[in-house]
Amino acid sequence: QIASLPDDPGASRAEQGGPRLTLDIPLALPQGTGVAQLRIEQEAARRDGPDIRPLWRANFSIDLEPIGAVHASIALFGERAAVTLYAERDESAAQLREGLPVLEAGLKEANFEPGELLCRAGSPSAPKSAPGLFVDQAS
Repeated sequence: QIASLPDDPGASRAEQGGPRLTLDIPLALPQGTGVAQLRIEQEAARRDGPDIRPLWRANFSIDLEPIGAVHASIALFGERAAVTLYAERDESAAQLREGLPVLEAGLKEANFEPGELLCRAGSPSAPKSAPGLFVDQAS
């Protein structure tokens, strides 16, 4: 998957926005082997105001019983971290929501400033496609 990245990081695709790495992480679980799909990407540096640090995002999904499918989106901007969790089962979302104070404490212990920490029921919305990606240019 690393080989599919552009040769010139400065010439990344318009829809990519910055460096991106996608990988599958195998996990040993009581029920057998599982896979966590992980995507790490860097968005372009922000040019408004004095702070021009880039924004890093990590997204992963995992489907484990008894909690079911869970999707996480982590945004890191300097020392500030924001986390949004999506649980496809309502009862799992409620359990994860109860654990948000533990997540906040863990971020502080790791010297991160906790930003917005959310847990929602359902699935995250699909990423937007680049403009013109689905345009029929043959006609």
